[in-house]
Amino acid sequence: MSRPEAPADRRGHRVRRRASGEREPAAASAPSARELSLAEQLAATGDILRIVSTMGPGSRVEPVLEAIVATAARLCGAEFALAYVRKEDGLYHTVAANRADAELVRYAVEHPLSPGQGSLIGRATLEGGPVHVEDCLADPDYAYPEFQRIGRFRTMLGVPLMRDGLAVGALGLLRSTVSPFSQAQIELVTTFADQAVIAIENVRLFQEVRARTDELGEALRQQTATADVLKVISRSTFNLKAVLDTLVESATRLCDADHSWLFLRDGNFFRWAASFGHGTEVHEKIKAYFKPLEVPVDRGSITGRAALEGRLVHVPDVLADPDYTWSEAQHIGGYRAAIGVPLFREGTVIGVIFVAKCLPEPFSANQMELVTTFADQAVIAIENVRLFDEVQARTRELEEALEYQTATGDVLNVISRSPAQIQPVLDTIVETARRLVKPTTPSSCCGKAITFRSPRTAARFRSTSRSGRSRAAG
Repeated sequence: MSRPEAPADRRGHRVRRRASGEREPAAASAPSARELSLAEQLAATGDILRIVSTMGPGSRVEPVLEAIVATAARLCGAEFALAYVRKEDGLYHTVAANRADAELVRYAVEHPLSPGQGSLIGRATLEGGPVHVEDCLADPDYAYPEFQRIGRFRTMLGVPLMRDGLAVGALGLLRSTVSPFSQAQIELVTTFADQAVIAIENVRLFQEVRARTDELGEALRQQTATADVLKVISRSTFNLKAVLDTLVESATRLCDADHSWLFLRDGNFFRWAASFGHGTEVHEKIKAYFKPLEVPVDRGSITGRAALEGRLVHVPDVLADPDYTWSEAQHIGGYRAAIGVPLFREGTVIGVIFVAKCLPEPFSANQMELVTTFADQAVIAIENVRLFDEVQARTRELEEALEYQTATGDVLNVISRSPAQIQPVLDTIVETARRLVKPTTPSSCCGKAITFRSPRTAARFRSTSRSGRSRAAG
């Protein structure tokens, strides 16, 4: 058989009555039962509003709630007053109390509450309105006898802190006698609850603004770092090491890491190409360790795994990774969390950026995205150098061919002008050879040793000199 619903007072507040047959307790003392004057209410709410108005960035909500519960307890004749705030776990935690019994406060802090009929705060947050219990000992739903034993309270008033239809907290007032709160007192505590919501909302907005500011600041730092790397790339077309050094330093600093290394493919292995570390001595040791080594493409290292899988590899703690085998490197560097980001060119992994930190904690999504951007920039720098080297090699070939054609033309001109004399032809050939000479490939003419810049030039010279001699002899 269901229990009859408790009656409501004239404002709809739930009032829990005493059980049938229970002896009437002693009347409440005069100070707790007296009605509050309008002047007292205005003064009290004005004091709280002044505290709220002083809040700014970095403010905490606890001082405001402490002022509210102290004022509420004093004006409403309650021995105990506590403030609760809903936290990420969905429970309501005690964050402020008046000068109540220390054991009572400790119990309240150690026992966060969930919405439900078993507690005053749970009931108020569940129903979304004030809950007034005349005598908790006569309430069959009350489920916290230990809390009541410590505080020896009887009458309870709970008022939720409502924001957008959700209870973000609650205020609880407790009296040691069975003495109902007056309507004016309930309304005053409801006003305090509204002010508490304003304070909580102010803190939330300040935190959101700070988080957004921090986010924008981090984005600006990353964009600045990316721009700096691009500047280095544009200024260091011929100096790949300068670009790679800038990349790994930026990756280390912006990811709050301790080490960054960059490996480039060398056949079927990867070799150290650049690195940066905050600890100079440790960095030099790990650098000396890696420089002579070949890193294979396998799951034993973060670098090898990123190259093998062709994707970003993120390991929050290498010591907890069953596939990680580079224990000596980890021992030297002391790193725990690590990411490896492959460098792609035309679908092939040509290198890997490795970033690590000594704390076993994951990298953020923004940090991983940033290192991926650096990997793309490293590919641009490597490709720039490769193209530049190709252009330089082709230019040297064309210059050499032009010199050869010019030399051949000079010899043929002498032959045409001196058809019956061989000495001018030989002298021209020797002089031309001296112009083309480079200390690489030896040859000879007229008993004199000559060296050329390349075997191809030497071969062309021998062909030209034979042709010149035969034409002059003919």
